[in-house]
Amino acid sequence: MNKYNFPLLLLLVFVLVIRSKSIVFAYTSCPLFSTYNYYYERCECIPGYVNYGGSCISEDQACQNKYGPAAKSSFFGGCECSVGYVMHGGQCISTDEYCKELYGLNVYASPSGDCECLVGYVLDPTTYKCIDDDSYCYNLFGPNTSYNSLSDKCECDPNYVWNKERTRCISEDELCKELFGQYAEKKDDGVCGCKSGYLVDESTKSCIDADKLCLKTYSEDSHYSGLECECNDNYFFSEDDDKCVDEEIYCENILGENSYFIGDGECDCVSGFVKDEYSKTCVDEETFCEDNYAAGSVYVGDGECECESGYEVRDGECKEIKVLNKVSNLVRDRFDFGKIFLLLSILITIGLFIKHKGQKPSTRNKKSANRLFKSKKKKRKKKIKS
Repeated sequence: MNKYNFPLLLLLVFVLVIRSKSIVFAYTSCPLFSTYNYYYERCECIPGYVNYGGSCISEDQACQNKYGPAAKSSFFGGCECSVGYVMHGGQCISTDEYCKELYGLNVYASPSGDCECLVGYVLDPTTYKCIDDDSYCYNLFGPNTSYNSLSDKCECDPNYVWNKERTRCISEDELCKELFGQYAEKKDDGVCGCKSGYLVDESTKSCIDADKLCLKTYSEDSHYSGLECECNDNYFFSEDDDKCVDEEIYCENILGENSYFIGDGECDCVSGFVKDEYSKTCVDEETFCEDNYAAGSVYVGDGECECESGYEVRDGECKEIKVLNKVSNLVRDRFDFGKIFLLLSILITIGLFIKHKGQKPSTRNKKSANRLFKSKKKKRKKKIKS
């Protein structure tokens, strides 16, 4: 074979191949909704269909065969659930069915796709199932509770209240006992109080026997009066000591002996004794006056002393009056001293006048006498004026 016959040979082979392919196509059939691909020498499903077990079916049908009747093909490929359906457990189920799978039969799917309990039902936080609201409250707080649909919470039934921990509803009497012990009860005014014969111990905030509380709080010298703790006779409650104390001992500690209790935490001295501001004790009246005014003073009452007869106050003390002073005082008391002085002045002036009249004094002496007379005369006029 020469070089000029080789191209002819190649052309002959190509023609034979083409003819052989035509012969194969003529005798090969493809499934419905498919075409033959000559290049790959196979049947292929037309667009919108997929191979499923050797047959061409629609993409929607393929999704439904795999995920249920509510499935469909996605625009971007693959499968998705139709509107109102969700994928759960490998199948497309309705949102209502999905909510029931999760939360029980008493639930529905809202338009937004959320699961909500039916009216009269509440989601139990322990079982995550929708149960009737009264059962919900009972499971959480026990009996005597009801669900308030307006506030969306559990509340106590009438005549019942929350306990201290707000974990259950109890009667008001039970609450009083929780707060103040077994001897507490609800009073007519609606507040808690202790039963008869019991009082609240402030240290423990519980009701205890009243007599024991009085002894504990106010000492053994106290008792329960039926309403409150009171001190026994001859005792009173001292705020300083915070207990009942003996009145006599209390006053002796403050004013010493010869004192007595007058009430309201006050003490005073017995008759014949006075409270001394310096010693802060009760002293007899005589000693009190002597200490404050020395001898010669007498007590007149209300913490005051006066000098007795024969004594007068000098330098803040009672001192004995001297004889001269006694005479002057006597004269002063019995006569008008001004009038006596005036009378004596007149008599002296007259006497001097008579004396000088009977003599011839020198001119010098006469002038001197005249000056004396005039001086006396002036004194008289001054005295009279005054």
